[in-house]
Amino acid sequence: MRKRPRIFDTSWTEFTGGGQNYDRFQPSYPSEVAKLISQHIRRAGLVGGIADVGSGTGIFTRVLANELNGMVPIIGVEPNLDMMQVAMEAMPSDLQVSFQNATAEQLPFQDVSLSAIVSATAAHRFDRKKFFGEVVRTVQRGGIIALVRNRHRYWDSEALTEFHSFIEGCVPEYRRGTVTTKDGGYSDVNFRSELLEDHRFSDVRAQTWEWDFETKLRHFIMTGLSTSIVQRCAEVTGPSKVVRFLQDLFRRHSIDGSLKATVCNRDDLRNCVRWVTRQIESINAPCHAACSCVHTVTLPAEFHPILSLALLSGSGAAGPCERRLLAALRHSAAPDPVGMWR
Repeated sequence: MRKRPRIFDTSWTEFTGGGQNYDRFQPSYPSEVAKLISQHIRRAGLVGGIADVGSGTGIFTRVLANELNGMVPIIGVEPNLDMMQVAMEAMPSDLQVSFQNATAEQLPFQDVSLSAIVSATAAHRFDRKKFFGEVVRTVQRGGIIALVRNRHRYWDSEALTEFHSFIEGCVPEYRRGTVTTKDGGYSDVNFRSELLEDHRFSDVRAQTWEWDFETKLRHFIMTGLSTSIVQRCAEVTGPSKVVRFLQDLFRRHSIDGSLKATVCNRDDLRNCVRWVTRQIESINAPCHAACSCVHTVTLPAEFHPILSLALLSGSGAAGPCERRLLAALRHSAAPDPVGMWR
């Protein structure tokens, strides 16, 4: 009988023990995303705090805090205590950021107290019907909700096509383009459609950013191993097989020891950064504008940053799976594959 990945009590339990590697190896986000939020806050004259819901280890929280530079308080909201601990340790002391342990479906804020709610690569795991209700309850008139997501551009990359084919072979429920749901399964998610169908939000728009990146073998492998989907594969096939696959994939697609890729703009709404604004004031950004943002980041493959904005109308130790993956990597035949552990 084929082994299946573990079932977790909640959609965030599987991140326990993996925060340090997640924070170190997962990609960040274009500063342009934070600038758009900052510009709207300034233009609307809002003074409430901004909540980064599902803030994880604070990767996007730091981008946002650096851009806002103390303009309003920023609160990271994270249900996983291990991830939140990493976020607090990684946050520079001069940034005006605090953290609270809570869920997206029950936010710890008073009514109409926030200027904005943001969520980066997390909202797909929420019960979004309840979450959107909390947004309406807590965000001030004229405030915004911003949903951000880095998305693999598997349609442009042979390496990514192979990567997702391998994942599909390990986890039959998974299909490329799908994301983890609140129930632990996989499904297509279209934030734009959901927000369009909700009468409390309006004026849905879209924009894309360009990313350019280069990654070396060690970082490439660790970026993959720090993701929940690769860890699920390891539970099914064994850690050694996963590590060998990543090593082989890199060697076949890299040039001079680096895996390079350029991400091109796409104007179709399905694959771009999404916006939603509230009825009171529309964010003046054309739907098909492409704001180029070239970053050097370390990724397993091409990513596409995805955002949804909406105004309101009217710690530590690695978990068991991660420890097995790290052990497999240490015993692999790759030249110096584990220097980053030391």
